[in-house]
Amino acid sequence: MIYLLKILVLWSYIYYNNRKEKIMKKETAQERYNKKAIIRIEVKLNKFTNMNLLEKINTVKNRQGYIKELIKNDENIFKLF
Repeated sequence: MIYLLKILVLWSYIYYNNRKEKIMKKETAQERYNKKAIIRIEVKLNKFTNMNLLEKINTVKNRQGYIKELIKNDENIFKLF
């Protein structure tokens, strides 16, 4: 019985502390904006089979801007719409 009581006290302590951390952390304005307006896209490139792509992307100063310009300038993509 005492063993179960100790487990219950320990569990409630852990549960309360985890809950307290979640409640105390406020969402920043940047986090709210990112949640509402930003979509993140990830591309996996293989070091061995995509070496030419990696070499090119590493020479560019602004990778995100470069990729956006490529997409905007690609007329084949916009012909689909």
